[in-house]
Amino acid sequence: MPDVHELHLNFVNFPTLILVDDLMMDVINSKEMLNLVANHVHAMNISVVFVFQSYYSKGPYGSVLARNCQYKVLFYNRGESLELRTISTHIVDAPRFLGFCFKFLKKHFRNDPSQYILIDSHLRSQLDELWIRSHIFPNTPGGEIKPLVFFVNPNYKK
Repeated sequence: MPDVHELHLNFVNFPTLILVDDLMMDVINSKEMLNLVANHVHAMNISVVFVFQSYYSKGPYGSVLARNCQYKVLFYNRGESLELRTISTHIVDAPRFLGFCFKFLKKHFRNDPSQYILIDSHLRSQLDELWIRSHIFPNTPGGEIKPLVFFVNPNYKK
């Protein structure tokens, strides 16, 4: 995995996006990727997108990378219900919350091929009340955006 200096990003003045797809094991074992995410993204205006098959990847830096992730996009996978419950418990202390969100999407948007949930955990997010949402992109190019926002039931009791 390259580091910031090999990519010459330490000399760039404009925002940069790095997309790392299908390299999960390389990323979670890479001290360079950890250094990029933990140190350089803030100082150098870099955004990094990792595409992982599992949120809780085993590796020396997997948990640190997951904690430093500011935006998480989850797609429903029936085989990963335990992982979904664990993420729900970590973010809202309600193990079935994200499962209920996906059930809502499946029920009300049956023909939508991309049922996803965006979790905004950015420290300085301007959307304090809109931190779990879906449908943030238009269905057609230039079309209207009709976002869905999910809230935790304030009366929920374990």
